[in-house]
Amino acid sequence: MPPLDSLDRNPGNSTTSAAPRRPDALRRRLPKVADLAPLLKFKAPALPTAQNRLQGANTIADLRAIAKRRTPKAPFDYTDGAAEDEITLNRARASFRDIEFRPGVLRDVSEVDLAPRSLGRRRPSPSA
Repeated sequence: MPPLDSLDRNPGNSTTSAAPRRPDALRRRLPKVADLAPLLKFKAPALPTAQNRLQGANTIADLRAIAKRRTPKAPFDYTDGAAEDEITLNRARASFRDIEFRPGVLRDVSEVDLAPRSLGRRRPSPSA
């Protein structure tokens, strides 16, 4: 019996010839489990402990949601709430949103000087 790839795809039609055999690179094939394992990265299930919940919090809103689920209603409303129109709360949240990260350790590196300095003076490089 001829291989399946060389059989006619339409057996009822006698005028068509056998389908050409596809190169190995173009054939469909299922991936091997060993090839998929690094991509899937299964991890052991973790119990919902406080440490796991806090590690999953990425923003202040996440922490607030955790606190709302875990804290009794009256203490949570007292610490989370504000008076009447909540103007102070809105100002505090707006101020927090306006905070920017400005790293003070970055320097201009467009002109790098690798010459050693000693006692505040530039010394000739030992390799030059």
